[in-house]
Amino acid sequence: MTPKERCKDIRDRFYPLDKGPGEMFFQRVKALGSAESDIAEIGCGRESGFLRRLASNYRFLYGFDPEITTPSQQGNIRLAPGFAEHLELGNESVDVLTSMDVIEHLADPRKAFVEFMRVLRPGGRILLITPNKFHPPLFAARLLSHRTRQRLNSFVTGTKDEDTFPTYYALNSVPACELLARDLGLNVIKAEYVSNHPQYLMFSRLSYRMGVALERGLLGLPAFAPLRQYIFAELEKPKSLEKSVDDLNVQRLHN
Repeated sequence: MTPKERCKDIRDRFYPLDKGPGEMFFQRVKALGSAESDIAEIGCGRESGFLRRLASNYRFLYGFDPEITTPSQQGNIRLAPGFAEHLELGNESVDVLTSMDVIEHLADPRKAFVEFMRVLRPGGRILLITPNKFHPPLFAARLLSHRTRQRLNSFVTGTKDEDTFPTYYALNSVPACELLARDLGLNVIKAEYVSNHPQYLMFSRLSYRMGVALERGLLGLPAFAPLRQYIFAELEKPKSLEKSVDDLNVQRLHN
């Protein structure tokens, strides 16, 4: 039995998967869907599992990821190579846009959000979940070189080197997210810090047990919420904007 497997009973007891940030995020996105709604996921991955789970809740689903090499379509799901800053979508063509564990990899989040606003229909939503740069283990990891982080991730979580991407954390706090949203004219529906189980400590049952105690104890207190592991945000494009789609296109081209 691997160290990770020896920790699973603790995880299942205190952090059931149906109560975790990922499932919370999925249920919120699912609730926004309808037979007339379209969704785009930024960083859908090679398998696009998130979109496949939502296939019956949306009309069309678009997934973009730089790791996808060839455009493909299966049913109402369309996958294509793409980066957050340049999406092969028409103006005002989707109702919901999502990203999970992507924003931290953007050197210029503003440029990406201008693009998000361009493709969103009026009243559309942006939902994102991303690591909090002030979460203590993450804050410490930011001091390490990219190569060292690759080795550490390989040891702790079994992540392949090519799946540990460079990070910038330019938008990875609630105040930074709120500031950019308001600067671009987006309504902030919700922006909050959320807890998650300390999966980075599953290399040892003892270390994992201590991490769970810290997460559920100290970081469970409202005063320490800004140190929690993740940020969840839901933003809305108003039905009427001071900046038109043409203005956003001009801004995108000049960035």
